[in-house]
Amino acid sequence: MHNKTLCLILRNNDVPYSFAAYSDGTPRIILRVETNEGKEGKLELSVFSCSYANYLNIHNIEAHLLWISLKEILVAKDPALWAAIKHNIKLKHEPPEEVSSIHELVSQDDNEILDEIFIEAVGFIARRYGTTEEKLLEKVGHAVANNCLTWFRKGLKFLGNTVEEMWLSVENVRVAAAEGDTSLRVEAIPDGPLQILHHPHKKYFAPAMIGIIRETAKNLQQVDVMVNLTSVGEDFLYQVTTVSTSKTMNTDTERYIDKLSRNPDDLGLSISVMCKVFPFHIIVDRDMKIVQLGKGLLRIFKSKLGDGDRHFSSYFVIQSPKVAVTFEDISQLSNVSFVLVIKTSHRDKETLQGMNIKGQMILCPESQCLLFLGSPVVKGLSGLVGRGLYISDIPVHDATRDIMLVEEQTKAQDGLKKRMDKLKNSIQEASQAVEEERQKNVDLLHLIFPAEVARKLWRGESVKAEQRENVTMLFSDIVGFTSICSTATPLMVIDLLNNLYTRFDNFCGELDVYKTETIGDAYCVAGGLHRSSTTHAQQTAWMALKMIEAAGQVTTPDGQPVKKF
Repeated sequence: MHNKTLCLILRNNDVPYSFAAYSDGTPRIILRVETNEGKEGKLELSVFSCSYANYLNIHNIEAHLLWISLKEILVAKDPALWAAIKHNIKLKHEPPEEVSSIHELVSQDDNEILDEIFIEAVGFIARRYGTTEEKLLEKVGHAVANNCLTWFRKGLKFLGNTVEEMWLSVENVRVAAAEGDTSLRVEAIPDGPLQILHHPHKKYFAPAMIGIIRETAKNLQQVDVMVNLTSVGEDFLYQVTTVSTSKTMNTDTERYIDKLSRNPDDLGLSISVMCKVFPFHIIVDRDMKIVQLGKGLLRIFKSKLGDGDRHFSSYFVIQSPKVAVTFEDISQLSNVSFVLVIKTSHRDKETLQGMNIKGQMILCPESQCLLFLGSPVVKGLSGLVGRGLYISDIPVHDATRDIMLVEEQTKAQDGLKKRMDKLKNSIQEASQAVEEERQKNVDLLHLIFPAEVARKLWRGESVKAEQRENVTMLFSDIVGFTSICSTATPLMVIDLLNNLYTRFDNFCGELDVYKTETIGDAYCVAGGLHRSSTTHAQQTAWMALKMIEAAGQVTTPDGQPVKKF
């Protein structure tokens, strides 16, 4: 039997897969491909690692946890078997570099192949140990729960004191995290089992959920539970019953509750007081007709309620969660946060922008009504007043009032911060302008004086006169400069001198000579003045030759080359 292909020939992009086993029972994955020459070849095992990486990236965390937990079970029971599986199908989180090109053969969107491979692997291992797939997956669920408790115990232990409270909190957290996803619904039936209705992404996760429920109850609440699984269409219903507990239950509260009246008439809280204490509450009957509104909502709808239409959907839109506006559907989500949007008119579909109410729907079985307790979600005091409400409409016990005041304080601090940032930017700009002007002055001093003299002048230090024994001076003038000025405009003369003297300045830097002065068309150069040199005469002579050469390359306004003498 071990030499046969086990149960499955899978195809992806017309590429056949086989789930098989070696003679020693070790499972393997085979991918048959056709080469460019038309010959058939085999790529065994390594393709699975590449596909599994895609599988983890696309699938939800359920599949990832199942694989990790399946590994832990095998490692604990038969390390050699898991080592063989790891060696042969290369079950890794990242694909090896040498098989990365196989991405082109495996579709990332078609992950059903890997789901079926997992199912076949579970079946193979279950038969190897003489158990059922359901029992093996339930053990995998126990391992999943232990992993989650290892990683997230600090957060999980605060979800609830009892099994019912914990799973109700899980439902609430899941809806909030998944933006209205109701694939997990929990209902605590009085004097009955806890009912968990789950719509898993993959059906093979259903048996594992039994192990998760039992293990979390045992670890967090120290109770043993019995879980009965039934299929309800595409969903799975888990009925959880506590069979034993290690905790000492305090029955004083239960005995006290049994003596309390369940008659609404015995309630010592009047309607007016309730409307004042909970200004944003809503009570609807089984037909979803509004029976009672808080003082804050009455301020908004007082001119519309007289029209006779009191249906809930005429005044509110349930933004989250996604649920039908029926008594039965809403009553099943009593532990989920609701976000209601107020309509501007109960005759149209427009809603009041910026005025949402967030709260909880509570089933009142004694009166067959739904009670919504909530608070407005608005942006600051201006958003509240803009809806016809005031901060006095929010009760003192409601944290919304403190949040709004903190928001206003934050806005004031932000405004102050913006002004400080603006002042800081203006100071930085002024400082930068001063620095630019300072640099201009420094550059100007360096153009007029040697670097050491310019540095002392900028620092305000006194400059002592110095005497040089041996220097070479060069004086130059432009031939016919007076006649040039008589026939050219001032700007043309300035452009001529700037073009010519810029070249001369570059030569001074190249030959290490010093420009002493420029007056009109006169350009004076000294060699050996700013820095002692034994070749200052030669440097100055080279300067003269380069000046004559450059003058021939610059033309006067009448098109003639400049002449120097």
